[in-house]
Amino acid sequence: MNRSLVLATIRMLPAVSLPLTLVLGFLAVAQPVLGLAFMLAVARFVGQLPAAVADGDGAWAVSLAVVAATYVAQQGLTALAEVVEWRLGQKLNHRLDDRAMALLLAPPGIGHLEDARIRDLAAGVADGLGTGWWRPAKVPAAVRSLTAGILGLGLAFAAAIWLQWWLGVLLAVSAGWALYAVVRHSLVMILGLVEASGDAEFRRMEYERDAAVSAGSAKEVRLFGFAPWVLDRWQERLMRVLALDLRNIARLDPPLVASVVAFAAVVGGGFAWLAYQTGSGGAIGLAGATVIAQALLAPLAQFGPGGQAVINLALTTRPVKALLDLETTLEGRPDTEPATAAGKPVPSSDGSLSMIRLENVSFRYPGSDKDVLRGLDLDIPDGSSLAIVGLNGAGKTTLVKLLCGFYAPTGGRITVDGVDLATLDQNGWQRKVAAIFQDFARFPVSAYDNIGFGSLGASQESIEVAGRRAGVNEFLTKLPAGWDTLLSREFSEGTDLSGGEWQRVALGRALLAGTSGAGLLILDEPAANLDVRAEAELNSLLLHGFRDSGNSGDLTADPLDQITTIVISHRFSTVRQADRICVLADGQVVESGSHEQLLASEGQYARMFTLQAERFAV
Repeated sequence: MNRSLVLATIRMLPAVSLPLTLVLGFLAVAQPVLGLAFMLAVARFVGQLPAAVADGDGAWAVSLAVVAATYVAQQGLTALAEVVEWRLGQKLNHRLDDRAMALLLAPPGIGHLEDARIRDLAAGVADGLGTGWWRPAKVPAAVRSLTAGILGLGLAFAAAIWLQWWLGVLLAVSAGWALYAVVRHSLVMILGLVEASGDAEFRRMEYERDAAVSAGSAKEVRLFGFAPWVLDRWQERLMRVLALDLRNIARLDPPLVASVVAFAAVVGGGFAWLAYQTGSGGAIGLAGATVIAQALLAPLAQFGPGGQAVINLALTTRPVKALLDLETTLEGRPDTEPATAAGKPVPSSDGSLSMIRLENVSFRYPGSDKDVLRGLDLDIPDGSSLAIVGLNGAGKTTLVKLLCGFYAPTGGRITVDGVDLATLDQNGWQRKVAAIFQDFARFPVSAYDNIGFGSLGASQESIEVAGRRAGVNEFLTKLPAGWDTLLSREFSEGTDLSGGEWQRVALGRALLAGTSGAGLLILDEPAANLDVRAEAELNSLLLHGFRDSGNSGDLTADPLDQITTIVISHRFSTVRQADRICVLADGQVVESGSHEQLLASEGQYARMFTLQAERFAV
């Protein structure tokens, strides 16, 4: 067990809630003290019984009342402890969750989110803070249980030593040795299981279970008939984990056996000595014998809870370790500076951008030895429409990531009105960019919120105008609650949309951003899920101007009329109407011009266009 990690986690508790931590500390001390009081009250009651039976002495009633009162108080403290532990544990979980989310959201780029090592650490944190195997929310209960157990045993041993020092010392030494050996063995066994199987093993088990029960994979699992394979894989992994568990349980080392035998001998010998003393009228007395008997039994009650508390502390701090490792890993990356880092103001605060220029830009993903972009030069004038085409792997989506500020070029630079993009305030720049990506987000909230995320704080009218322009009215008005319908089948009151309908919602979100100050609109395969009619409408909207055409009311000085548009698509019906078309190949711009110019040059664009057009020829 990593003691420094456990201590670091425990030290977080006062910062999470000082009042609850103080109450927890009070309970950790009060419970064992009350336990000693209960022990002494029972001993006093038992010691008074012979006189009460012989002489009719009524003092036993008071002693019994004290026993009852201490017992009720113990139960009350236990109930209070459970409430405090749960509340403090949830606060600790939330604090760690906030810390993890802040770490992952702080960088303006997304390179860290595409790093396998960081994804593994983030998954370890998320599993532990959510519904995973080991949750830091259990730390307060483990701390209270362990502290109260140690203090309670110490008080019991002290009482035994006070009455019969040699027996109390033997009991303390043997019980301490046995408890240490049992807890250590359990800890080695559990941690050995976790280390041998690894967190990844448990996550694979969860993945295979989800593959069997989730709706997302249900169709393929049934259609291709590999449900038995999924079940066999899950059972095989489960049995492998259980086999590790059984081997560890069977590994009883000699010190463990010796400590348990020694403790059992002391307890057995102690009870034999007590029987002799009480039978022969020894000086120990009935009350003293009762105290010692309870002290002899006290360690037995701690083997389970005490060991479990130590194991819980060792395991529930694993997500904390993942969080600390995540912090260290992110601090070591040059692309994870917080988005609030000082940067130059973005030029043209009115929303327009006079020129975006890529100068000899190269880019290579971290850990790769191949440049995705190399020596790329490209000018994007303000208010123009640019289409980018190319085969898969040409670097189109990577170019979008660079323009959005998600990555910085590894060579060359991108300038905005002559200012290096890398020196700008990244938050400010990203508010200037509106985009719909191939893998656009489908948020499980209302349609209204899904579009409204394009500009937080936008008016209801602006949101509805953006939605109407994207063509969402056609289907939103048919939903049970219209714009307020929850777009997720994960909830009973929710519904889902088709791929094309979702793409229109994502387009509405981007258009809202475009009317709220963004100067650059990027659309990556915007017609991928649209039917022919919807694609034609989109082409007219994107590349023939954004004027209302009767859908959005009387608007003047429309910000979208002057917005710079970049469209990436394999559909030449979408790109042919752009002011300029660039062809990317091997990370470079190999052709540039209008549709007519590129066809006349009979280059790569002309060959791709002709090949696609032949599919529709009669």
